[in-house]
Amino acid sequence: EWLRANMDPDHLEMLDHKFGQVSPKNSIIQEYLRFTIKGNDYWFDISIECFFEFGKLVKTLGLIHDVTELMNSGQLLEKTKRISGLGWHEIDYRSNTLVGTPMFYRILGYEPDELNTIDQLINIIHPDERQRVGEVMGSDIRDLNFCHRIYTKAGELKYVQVLGEIERNEKGEPIKGVASIVDISQDKLFEQKLNNIQNLSKVGWLEMDIQSGQFHGSEQFWSIFGVHDPKELKDISQLDQLIYQDDLNILNQFSNWFEDPECAEWNNIQYRIMTLEGELKHVLCHGQITINYNGLATKTLITVQDVTELRGVEDKLMQAQKLSNTGWFEYDIQNPQRSKYSENWMKMHDYCSHERPTIESYIQKLYSRDQKVFEHGIAGFLESMPLSWERIDYRIKTRSGNKKYISNSSQVIYNEGRPIKVFGVTTDVTAMRNAQHELSRSEELHRLISETSRDIIVLLKGTPGERYVSYIFGSNAAMLGYPKGELIGIKATNLFHPLDRKKYEAAYMDYLKQPDSMLKVEIRIKKYDDTYLWTEVIANEIEIHNEKFLRLSVRDISERRAYLDKLVRANNELNALITAKGNLVFAFDELGRFERVIGQEELLHIPVEEFVGQEVEAVWNDENGRHMSKVVRDSMNSGLSNSFNCQHDFGDGFNRWYNVSTHPYISIDNMTKVCVIIEDITERNHFEHEILSTNSELKALIKATENLIFAFDEDGNFERVIGDQSKLHMPIPDFKGLKVEEVWNDSNGVEMAKMVRRSLLLGQEETFVCVVETDTSEKEYHKVTTHPYYGLENKLKVCVVKEDITLQRKYEEELKGMLEKERELSKMRSSFVAMASHQFRTPLTVIKSNMELVDAYGIEDPIIKRVSGRLKREVDRLVNLMEDILTLGKVQSNQLKARLKPVDLIELVLDITADVSEEVSDQRELNVRHQGKPVEVIGDYHMVRHALLNLVDNAFKYSKGQRSPELHINYAENDYVIIQIKDFGIGIPKKDQSRIFNDFYRSPNVGEIQGTGLGMSITKEFLAINNYDLNLESEEGMGNTFSICIPKPENKVS
Repeated sequence: EWLRANMDPDHLEMLDHKFGQVSPKNSIIQEYLRFTIKGNDYWFDISIECFFEFGKLVKTLGLIHDVTELMNSGQLLEKTKRISGLGWHEIDYRSNTLVGTPMFYRILGYEPDELNTIDQLINIIHPDERQRVGEVMGSDIRDLNFCHRIYTKAGELKYVQVLGEIERNEKGEPIKGVASIVDISQDKLFEQKLNNIQNLSKVGWLEMDIQSGQFHGSEQFWSIFGVHDPKELKDISQLDQLIYQDDLNILNQFSNWFEDPECAEWNNIQYRIMTLEGELKHVLCHGQITINYNGLATKTLITVQDVTELRGVEDKLMQAQKLSNTGWFEYDIQNPQRSKYSENWMKMHDYCSHERPTIESYIQKLYSRDQKVFEHGIAGFLESMPLSWERIDYRIKTRSGNKKYISNSSQVIYNEGRPIKVFGVTTDVTAMRNAQHELSRSEELHRLISETSRDIIVLLKGTPGERYVSYIFGSNAAMLGYPKGELIGIKATNLFHPLDRKKYEAAYMDYLKQPDSMLKVEIRIKKYDDTYLWTEVIANEIEIHNEKFLRLSVRDISERRAYLDKLVRANNELNALITAKGNLVFAFDELGRFERVIGQEELLHIPVEEFVGQEVEAVWNDENGRHMSKVVRDSMNSGLSNSFNCQHDFGDGFNRWYNVSTHPYISIDNMTKVCVIIEDITERNHFEHEILSTNSELKALIKATENLIFAFDEDGNFERVIGDQSKLHMPIPDFKGLKVEEVWNDSNGVEMAKMVRRSLLLGQEETFVCVVETDTSEKEYHKVTTHPYYGLENKLKVCVVKEDITLQRKYEEELKGMLEKERELSKMRSSFVAMASHQFRTPLTVIKSNMELVDAYGIEDPIIKRVSGRLKREVDRLVNLMEDILTLGKVQSNQLKARLKPVDLIELVLDITADVSEEVSDQRELNVRHQGKPVEVIGDYHMVRHALLNLVDNAFKYSKGQRSPELHINYAENDYVIIQIKDFGIGIPKKDQSRIFNDFYRSPNVGEIQGTGLGMSITKEFLAINNYDLNLESEEGMGNTFSICIPKPENKVS
C-alpha cells in the first residue's frame, strides 16, 4: 500500500498492467518507476519475480535500487544534446560496426538499421571528400576535428562538423572512435552568401602567417590576380612578379611595415598588377598586421578590391583637371541649393563671386544651338548621356559679348536607378580652339604650296561598284613601285588600305549625289612592296571618245601628314604643360631668370608679367627665395632634378607647407633651362604627423602588458622571453636554447613542456592553471596558454603567455565559500521551517480536538461556545499559516517540481467556484465567462488550482460590500491563454504594488481583514514553476485585476 500511495499515477497504472500479464512462463517484471516521497521525486530500478503454485500467484520477491541521480543525469544529458543539436556515435573498428544516438541519425537522415557499419557511413560522404576523410580517420592522430559534406537519404546535401577522439592499441591501430556531429549547413550557406557579396563588390582577402609563409585566400582574391589554382604557388611572393614595374617600390614599403612593429595596419594603398592572363588591373589594398608580445609581426590579413573601373574614371577626371584653367563642379540634382562650384568654374562661366548658379542661368549662357540638348530638362539630358563622358565642348556668351569654348568631362551618380549627382571638371579651351583654326589655315596654305609636287593620274573604268584601273602613266606607276602595265585591270579599291575603303565609298556616294562637285578624300594607297603611302585623291567624271571614265589625281602627302602629327603632339604637350592643376610653374632661362609663369595669379604677390626677366632674389628676398635660387642654379649646372620643402606664413598664424622641385631640360635652341614646380603639401604633412603620433601611441600600448611571454622554436626550445626580469629566477638571456624541463623541473614545468609539444604536434591552443608556492609559503595561481604559429621559415612554433590570476582565484574562492554558506543557510531554514511546522501542528491539533469534544458534549454555556469557536478559528488560522510557511519553504528551496499534464481550465474554474460559493457568506457569486475556442493547457493541476483559488478567495475577501468579482478566460490570442480575476474592492496603493508578492507583506490599507502575507508569494511561485506569468493592475479604492499569461501547448517551454 505504501508503494502504491507514493508511486507516480501513470507508472502505477503501467505496473498494474504488467502484473495483469504475468504468468509462470513470464514471471519477471523489471521497470524504472518514479515515486514522490515527502514532496521529493525519486527514481527506482524495481525488479520483481513472481512465484506460482498450480498456476496461481502466491508470492513475489522484489529488489529496489535507487537510480535517481542516474536518471536525473541522463535526462539532463539528453536535454543538453537536444538543445545543442549534437548527435553522438561510436565506431568499433574491429567489428566494422556503428552505433549512434537518435539525433545522430536525424542529422544524417537515415534510420539506425540503414546506417550501422563504417562502409555505409563512408558511402554517404560526398565523393570529393571521401579520400580526405579516410586519410584523417586512418592517420595516427587521436583527436578529431574536421568538416565535410554528406548526402541524406532524401538526397539533401549537408555540411557537418565532427569532433571526437579515436582509441588506439599499443601498435597505434584504431580500436574505437567516439565523436559528436552537428549540422553546420546554415553556417556554410551564410559563408557562401558572404563569398557572393565579395564577388559582387570585387573584394578578395588573403590571410598569411608571416613566420611560416603559409597563406589562405578567398576565391575572389585569386580571381583578381588571375590565379586559377593557388596550390601551384609555392610562395606568396610569386605574386610580386605580377605587380606593375613602376609600382614595385610599394613592395619595399610593405617589407618595412612588417619589420617595424609600430605599424599595425594600412589603408587605401593602390597599385597596378598585370594578371597571369595579361590584363592590367588597378587594386586597392587594405591590411592589418598582428603583432605578438615580442613585438614581432606574426600574421597579416590583406583585402584587395579590383578598382580598375573606378580608377579608369578617376584617371580621366585627373587628366581633365591637369588641363589649363580647369574648374570643377558638383551638381546636386535633388537639392540644387547644395551644389558646389570651384572659383575657376565660376570665372570660366562668367559668374560673379556673389552669384549663385542655377541650371536656368547656366542654360541661358549657352549658345542657342548648344541649348537644344537641354530642351527636355536636365533629366532628359542625362537619360541621353552615358554614366560618364569626357571632353564634350560647348560655347557660352560672356557679358562683354565674347565667345568662349568650354570642354566638359563628367560622371553621373545613380541611386536606385535615379540620377542624384553630377561630378565634373571643365576647361576653357578657347585658346586651343583658336589655335586649331590657325592650324587649319596653315594646313590649307601648306597644301597650296605643295601643288608643285608631281601628281599621279589614274583613269578608272567600269560601274561605280566595280571600278578597275584602265590607264596610268608609266612614270606614275613607277612612283608607287609597280612595273609598267602591272596595275592595268586591278580593282581600284583593292589598292586602298582596308581601313580607308569605307571612307572612300562614303565620299564617292556623296559625290554621286552632287555630280557637279568634285570628290576629295585622304586615303592610304598600297605600294608594290606592300607598304602604304598617304595620298590626297581628287576625282571627277570625264568623257573620252564617248566613253566615261573616273579621273583620279593622286598626290603624295606623307610628309604633310608626318608634319601634322608632330604639330598635334607638340600642341598636346604644350597644352599639358600649361595646365598643371593647382600648382605654380616657373620656367627659367639659361641665365636663371624668370621666362614664364603658369598658375593661379591670386597665389602670387605681384602680376605675372612682372616676373619675366627677373632673378629669384629680386622677387623673393627671404630665406625661401635664396634657397630656391640656389637649387635652380645647381640643377642648371648639374642637369639633375632637386627638391626641398619650405614653410610660408600668410599672417595671423596661418602657415602652409610647399614642396619646391626643379626639373632641368634642353630647349629647342639647345640651351639648358629649368622648370620649377611649387606644390602645396600642407595636408600631406598633417597626415604624416598624425601617422607618427598614432604609431607612438600603439608602441606604448604594446609595452603596457605585465604578463610573461615565452617564444619556442620548432624543437620546443626557448627562443625569446619578454617580461619583467624580477618575475624570473634566472637572467632572460640564459633561457635561449633550453627546454622547459631544464628551466622548471617541477610538476608545473612538466605539464607546460607537454603543452608545448602538443601544440607543436597538433597546432592547437591549450590552457592550464598552475599553482606556485612563493618564498613566504603563499600560493600564487598562474594561467599558462599556448598559441601555435608559423614562423618566417614556414615552421610551426609556439608562443606561451603566463598570466598571474592569483587575485582572480582569491575572489573566486571567496565567492564559492559564500555560495556554499548560502546553500547551508537555505537548507537550515528549510529544515527549521519543517520542524517548526510539525512542532506547532501537534499542540494545535490537541487544542482543536478538545474544543470539538466540548461541542460534542453539547454544553450550552454561551461563553464556552464563544471561546470554543474563537479558539477553533485561531487554531485553523495558525495551521493554515504553518502550511503556507512549509509550502513556501519547499518552493524557495526547489523541493517542489511541477507534474505537467493537460489541464482543462474551465473545469478547474468550475471546481474552484463550487468551493468558494460554500465559503462566501454575503450571497455573492463569481462571474465566470470565456472567449474563443477552449483548449487544454499544460501545467501542474494542484499548483494551478491553489494559485487560482487564492486569487479568487482574495477577490471576495477584499471587496466585501461591493459587486461580485469576475473571472475571464481568453482563448482568442494566438500564442497564449489569458486568465483575468477582477474585483471591485479596496485596491492596492501604487507604492505597495511592487512589494505585494514579498513574503509576509500586507498592504497597510487591509485593516482588520485576516491574512498571513504569504498567499500572494506562494501564488506567484507556483505560477512561475509552471512557466506562467502573473501581472497586477490596481487602483486604490477601485479594485484589482490579476492577469495570468499561459503559453498554449505548442508554445510551452519545458
